[in-house]
Amino acid sequence: MIEMKGLVPLNLVKHEMDASIQVAESHLKQVMEEPDDLSQLKDFAGLMRQVLGVAKMIDLNGVVMLIENVLVLVRQVEDKNSRFADQDAALGGLGHALLVLTHYLDYVHRSQRVLSVLLLTPINEVRRLTGNALINEWAFVGHGIQYQPLTNFKGKNAQNQLEFHEIPAKCARLRQMYQVGLLSVLKDEGQKNNLQMMVRSVERWSSYCGRLPVSQVWWIAQGVLEAFAAGDVALDNGRKVLLRKFDSIMKRILEDPQTELERSIEPELLQECLHIIALSHDVSPLIEDIKSAFSIKPATQSFLDTHLRLERERMNGPGGSIIAQVAMGLKEEILKVKDTIEMGARGMVIEQGSLQEVQDVMTRISSTLVMLSLPEANKQLEVVQNTVSQWQDSSSKADDESFDLVADAILSVESELAKLAREFEKEVVPSYAEPSQEDQVLPANLLEESRLLVVGESRIGLSMSKKAIASYVESDYRIEHIENVPVTLKTVSGALGFLELNRAAVIVKDCLHFVEQRMLDSTQGGIPHDTFETMADAMSSVDYYLESMEDRRPIGDGLLDLAEQSIAELGLTKK
Repeated sequence: MIEMKGLVPLNLVKHEMDASIQVAESHLKQVMEEPDDLSQLKDFAGLMRQVLGVAKMIDLNGVVMLIENVLVLVRQVEDKNSRFADQDAALGGLGHALLVLTHYLDYVHRSQRVLSVLLLTPINEVRRLTGNALINEWAFVGHGIQYQPLTNFKGKNAQNQLEFHEIPAKCARLRQMYQVGLLSVLKDEGQKNNLQMMVRSVERWSSYCGRLPVSQVWWIAQGVLEAFAAGDVALDNGRKVLLRKFDSIMKRILEDPQTELERSIEPELLQECLHIIALSHDVSPLIEDIKSAFSIKPATQSFLDTHLRLERERMNGPGGSIIAQVAMGLKEEILKVKDTIEMGARGMVIEQGSLQEVQDVMTRISSTLVMLSLPEANKQLEVVQNTVSQWQDSSSKADDESFDLVADAILSVESELAKLAREFEKEVVPSYAEPSQEDQVLPANLLEESRLLVVGESRIGLSMSKKAIASYVESDYRIEHIENVPVTLKTVSGALGFLELNRAAVIVKDCLHFVEQRMLDSTQGGIPHDTFETMADAMSSVDYYLESMEDRRPIGDGLLDLAEQSIAELGLTKK
């Protein structure tokens, strides 16, 4: 039995999950309209448990965590002795959680990426309503490493180190400097300048604390502030709480320097800080030193904070169907431009009115590309807009080179739009390997159509081979029925290798070896009938695997596991 985990089963059950969530929303809406009647909440909770069960089965851990917290909130709302003074806030929280859940499932479905951290904010919003402690971001992401303070850390500068009794008088002003910057940051006023002021304050604290244990706090704090100041890591409300913790440490030191200066950074605070630093690029030598000291590996692109912010915007932005419609609308606009450019390239006279229309259309396309977050495509279009503008000047003559330049830019924009439209389609794009850099010179839609064509031809080859083998068995093993099978299977294997579906290609190649070694070799004795069935199982598994890609609902590698088990039973001698 194929184990259902990850993205593949979501493709199969998402429709049912959406239907359950939609009905749950209707129950919640009735509760909001009649807040004194909470009977609908039971039906709401029942539907949420169904979705929870499916999410657990396919290991969507972020969804599981969100729904579990939603159910806790539902129980508290149902409880007559609930702490809720504002039931509307609780019901609003449930409604928002459902909305985010719907967006997240759509995001995972179309992008084929599971980023549970995108659900952290709604999970904490629900936990805040239930009175439970908020989940730390670093714990939710789970780097898999529990960091401890460095036992051999002795500070970076002992030259200006103060005596314990000197700290309160010297550092009180530094705390005030930090607080001035912090207050403005909390109000979202000139964050960059105020963060730099806070960095300056922490640097002075570090200098005065010298090689004392507490200096590790300021070393780490400076790295966090530099990451925020560089813009690498977003400074949201949850992370602003972290900045308040440094102020609290300053306060404790000023009140009891004898004790607090000997205290190193607490492990939980260290973990939180290092998570922020791990999300950043190496923006400074200090951050690089911290990452090196704690053996923090460079974050992959998927887990840089800049990338997570973009993914969060995409998740919460317009629905995929809307974006796909906008992209398709732009493609229709591009056709108008292409027709006019083609006329000019053929040497036909283009009227000034047509050129003006082309200019207007390109301006509309450019503004929409910005809204669709396609800056590179927009930049290419802006460059050639000047060329089109010059054509309207009677003193300027459009030559073949300028037509080619504009045509290349238009094709590039069209390719980006096709890629965007596919990404936001309701159906899932097949899990082929990404096209190489050389492939990108062709429009992405043509590349996709070519891949699907190769997949279809490969399925035809497998079907023909299975029918030929069936005829071979039914005719009491007459060789002429399978003489062309090796050529067909070799072609299929090569095609799958070209698509970088390497496991499937190897399985088909093994089937080819079976035909050559056991069926076409006259020296071999009789072959048991169930052996042919075993090879048919392998070929059918590959066929189903390709069919799922052709239908844009990839079923994953479980079928290939079964095919490889069938091949192993054949006992082939590999050539």
